[in-house]
Amino acid sequence: APFCTPYTPTIVQPSTNPIHKFADDIIVVGQISYNDETEYRNEIDNLVTWCQDNLSLNVSTGKDIGINFRKHGCTHTLVYIDGTKVEMVENFKFFGVNITSNLSWKTHVEAMAKKAHQCLNFLRRLRKFG
Repeated sequence: APFCTPYTPTIVQPSTNPIHKFADDIIVVGQISYNDETEYRNEIDNLVTWCQDNLSLNVSTGKDIGINFRKHGCTHTLVYIDGTKVEMVENFKFFGVNITSNLSWKTHVEAMAKKAHQCLNFLRRLRKFG
């Protein structure tokens, strides 16, 4: 789980949908059972209400990802905050880790391998100069 600083105020009352906060990032983790999104949607509404009184919420940078463990996928209803659609994505980067909707490590490993290759190439060039 992400590191949560003890100096930030509580956003909303504890529920089955944990909210993780770090610096200016907020993550809402919600479990949707039996296609009932009510509790998850209420949690988002509570977060939006809290943000209206305490901080500025930039919806345009928000991301929504659905992780589904069912054999037969289900549709996840789009999230709107103050009339603005939250972008639905297949993967996003969280604390340097690429998280995908199927929880595969492939995207993350490929990104790390690319970064390592770039660093090695730079070191090879430096070696030429002694």
